[in-house]
Amino acid sequence: MLTRWEAYQLLADALVFAEAANQSSSELYKTALEKLKTKYDAFDKALVQERSAAPEGLIAADEARDYGIRKLYALASEYADYQFDAQRTAAAAAVLQVFKPYGKASEIVRLRQDSETAVITNLLQELDKDEIKTYVSLLGLDALIDHIRQNNAIFEQLQQSRRDEQSQYVVGLSKAMRDEALDAFRAFCEAVNALALVEGGDKYAKLIGQLDTLISDYRNKALQRRAKNDASEKDDAAAQNEAK
Repeated sequence: MLTRWEAYQLLADALVFAEAANQSSSELYKTALEKLKTKYDAFDKALVQERSAAPEGLIAADEARDYGIRKLYALASEYADYQFDAQRTAAAAAVLQVFKPYGKASEIVRLRQDSETAVITNLLQELDKDEIKTYVSLLGLDALIDHIRQNNAIFEQLQQSRRDEQSQYVVGLSKAMRDEALDAFRAFCEAVNALALVEGGDKYAKLIGQLDTLISDYRNKALQRRAKNDASEKDDAAAQNEAK
């Protein structure tokens, strides 16, 4: 849900709390914290490289299409397990079947940029087929498909004008480093929860409260931003329909 910079700031804030609470004698805590710091530093360096190598529009389009693909897969997965509407369940299964040759959304967004562009283009072609379009509409996902299509096109256009290998590598590197840093953060949180069970909750109560509040704050910010963007897209679509 987070942009690169939101993820970066979340990790930076979390490390401040984790370092302040680093009084545990547990090797598990120290190991998890050290791994988080290492992955955060690598993410930090990748972001510095990215800012010098890739235009903001390229990064924004990449993040927007990643969000769209993740959300499309997540919503289809939810409806595929929805027992109260057989039609929507079948529609969701058909949409997930389109993904099958390419992998899950989490796998697609980790591809190199050109590979991801090609996969998304193929996915959109499959989703544009009449039978699948019916399923997409039944699930109310037309606007989301348009969002993916628009941002994939923007990314491809900007990438065409910036063809050097270094630029492609750097943008892909920051995505990979972000994912690895967030994985390390999740592992650190799991370690803290495990230690709280073994050593006693009081010892880690303050840190757990700080991390819970931090995660909740960033999640709410991301949800507000997404809601604002969705509302803006609906207004734009309504304006276009009125103009026709």
